[in-house]
Amino acid sequence: MKNSIEQYAHYADTVQQINRYAALPGDFIQRVEEKYQNSLAELANAVLARCLPHRVHTIMLSGPSSSSKTTTAHQLVARFQQKGREAVLISLDDFYLGDEHTPLDADGKPDYETVDALNIELLNDCLLSLMQHGACNLPVFDFTHHRPLAETRPIELRPDAIAVVEGIHALNPRIVQRLPRQDLTKIYISVKQGISDRGQALLTPNDIRLIRRIVRDHQFRSMPPVGTLAMWPSVMSGEYRYIKPYRREADFTINSFHSYEPCVFRSLLTPLLSTVPPGSEHEQRARQLQQALALFTPIPFSLVPPESVLWEFIGNPAA
Repeated sequence: MKNSIEQYAHYADTVQQINRYAALPGDFIQRVEEKYQNSLAELANAVLARCLPHRVHTIMLSGPSSSSKTTTAHQLVARFQQKGREAVLISLDDFYLGDEHTPLDADGKPDYETVDALNIELLNDCLLSLMQHGACNLPVFDFTHHRPLAETRPIELRPDAIAVVEGIHALNPRIVQRLPRQDLTKIYISVKQGISDRGQALLTPNDIRLIRRIVRDHQFRSMPPVGTLAMWPSVMSGEYRYIKPYRREADFTINSFHSYEPCVFRSLLTPLLSTVPPGSEHEQRARQLQQALALFTPIPFSLVPPESVLWEFIGNPAA
């Protein structure tokens, strides 16, 4: 993997190709998953080549909603550990200020999409301390009550350890500008391909992330599709303001698109989208997604391997 924003793994991206491969679903899934894991292995080796001896190296992993940041971050940590490096995962979500101190959006609600929702001063202090001294006290955020807990999580690293810091704002200059560049690797992850049908765009990369988000919100947050569809414009607005402007600052890019995923999401999402009521302002969008997914050969979710990033969205479909 070259040190370039344009270098990342590509996958089949037409309905015709995908359905042809889906005729042998086991082989199809295995090839896609192997390609993704190989790209992560190549990336891990490239990061290790950048690490200076006897210094903590920090990876800042950023990407928009439903890009597989969390699972991919865990997998990178595991790869470094397999290579004999101490590695730890840090989530920027633990640095949220909480409802009482978060800026409000246009509707008067806490805006968790803005970088100002984070305790930036504390975040900078923690990361600097970790890189320079190998130790810091990480905050812990209580997502049930939307506030930081009183207790912290102390962390100590060996001098040659790697810290993987994951979050939507991980590439924001207000977070990374104080960090020593020689000990820093910036990574951007997102769905980098759409899907076409006979030369016409069918699903954009943002559409694929929306599909993932609808399934995840239903499985993990008990949110109906109409709720996700309603909030999606605000999510996209936040991405264009706070995340995507910095993607070209990345040293490496990960394409988290899995070309068999629309075949899996077809059976999971079609009944969910049917719950969007007629006359709803989101009905047209729901039907567009349904019609697009209907073009794919279905693949049962039971064939998705346990290490796949897609489980970050599928959860337990039987629930």
